[in-house]
Amino acid sequence: MYDEVRSDPVRLTSDQKYEYRIDLINPFQRNSREQLHLKNISTGEEKNIPISIKKENKGYSTGDDGDNWAWGILKPTKVPNQYELSTLDEHNNGRYGMDPRVFLIDVEAGTVQILK
Repeated sequence: MYDEVRSDPVRLTSDQKYEYRIDLINPFQRNSREQLHLKNISTGEEKNIPISIKKENKGYSTGDDGDNWAWGILKPTKVPNQYELSTLDEHNNGRYGMDPRVFLIDVEAGTVQILK
């Protein structure tokens, strides 16, 4: 059996170091999960970091703006290899079924800390 994967459009971090997207794996099933998919631009290395962004008992929707939408925005912090992933920001205003959460992502360690 294969996983069903839905993704938002691939974006580039503002520091031009990573391409990223959020993957929803088996949405609406008991074995559903979400992950942040990262690709290091300079090395080509790809990494999947588990995150938890789904609204309970809510559906997801996709963008109606072509490629101009996102389930989350990844921004660099002042600390090397640490990024902030926001699932609610000025870009999407929570339109796409995600809880308003902010995560601190340590790219090197592959870890996530929920900030809010």
